[in-house]
Amino acid sequence: MKEKIIHFNKNIINIDDANKFLELPFEKSFKLKDTYNKVIDRILKTIKPNSLNKFKHDSNKSYFRIEQKPEGHIWHYDTGSSNQMLWCGYSASILLSNPNLIKSGGEVCFVNKIIKPKEHYLTCVNYRSNQKEDLNKHSVTSHTGTRIVLLIFLECY
Repeated sequence: MKEKIIHFNKNIINIDDANKFLELPFEKSFKLKDTYNKVIDRILKTIKPNSLNKFKHDSNKSYFRIEQKPEGHIWHYDTGSSNQMLWCGYSASILLSNPNLIKSGGEVCFVNKIIKPKEHYLTCVNYRSNQKEDLNKHSVTSHTGTRIVLLIFLECY
């Protein structure tokens, strides 16, 4: 069975959850194994059925981070532009900041789908993305205003 391209779990978090994530330092990676977060745990339990591969809960590599990148991201797979994350078997992102704060841009672009900020807000977009399988190459358009996302990268068995 082929992995479904993209899954959406709408309103997987609420505004209070988003605000708590916004209090964390940006661009810092939090290893899942070393950082218990009940909201992250709930997200993982919710998206787990979407993946054909089991999440490796004792992974030393899986992590989450809060990111703000006005320049966006060029087309890439989540296994890394220089294959530095070949271990990444499943990914998830949630727009934490109110989409009304984005003046322009900030879309997540897959080959067959463009996700606008209003669709991404408090919604978990989750998928498998790797070059070896030519699966779910994507980009994020540059933006003006405030666009802050929660990113989760998971090692799988």
